[in-house]
Amino acid sequence: MRVASILICDIIEKLDCFGDGLYEKKSVLCFLPGMAEIFMIMDFITEWYKHDERLLKTLEFIPLHSSLNEGE
Repeated sequence: MRVASILICDIIEKLDCFGDGLYEKKSVLCFLPGMAEIFMIMDFITEWYKHDERLLKTLEFIPLHSSLNEGE
């Protein structure tokens, strides 16, 4: 999972380099095997960018899984 997390962070950084517009949103869609992995990746990315407050504030995680309730 660590390698996958680092790859996702690399993609986020590459997308952040393209300052296409103040209000233009970019997305990264990741398919993971289960809820534990979803939350593990979210935690890793948050920890990875704790030093870059500007970038961390722009991230929005939307976990999707059949067993999650709305708003979780």
